[in-house]
Amino acid sequence: MTGNDIKSKISRYIGKEPDDDIVLDAIEDAINKLGNMGYIIDTIAFEGAEKNDFYKLPKDLIRIVKVEKLDEDKYYLNYLVDGIRIRFGNDGDYRIFAEKHPQQLDSLNDEIEMHPMLQNCVKNYAIGYVKVSIDDTSEDGHRLKEQFMQYAERAYQTLKRNEKTPSKIRVERNA
Repeated sequence: MTGNDIKSKISRYIGKEPDDDIVLDAIEDAINKLGNMGYIIDTIAFEGAEKNDFYKLPKDLIRIVKVEKLDEDKYYLNYLVDGIRIRFGNDGDYRIFAEKHPQQLDSLNDEIEMHPMLQNCVKNYAIGYVKVSIDDTSEDGHRLKEQFMQYAERAYQTLKRNEKTPSKIRVERNA
């Protein structure tokens, strides 16, 4: 979904064409809120990392969720984070799963880089934002902005549910 897609949906909802700057501000505000809540997970790859060397992490990183060592295909715990740098205890290739701030849009033509469920939350927030910017007493606009947090939390919990392992695993052995 692009910023222009959201703008056209806002136009259909409110019945007139909103200003590009207001739509861009609304999208950026929603993206910042999602980022501050840590709802955006991304991966960072380190190939050929050497033991005890520090590697720079992106500045938009909020928190490391987990690290995988690719050649062993399992979670890796022998790492140290120092500010925006990471050091691994062994040589190898690693994949880091991290919460991060999403990429801001430079224009309405840019793609919003997040899960479609969260994109829908951004769209609803932007509609509310534009409605409130036109009429600050708009109950519908305030309602949509307030629902943003609820919908974002629900979408995030739904996405996180897919990561959980089953509580019981049945093992069958053939002798």
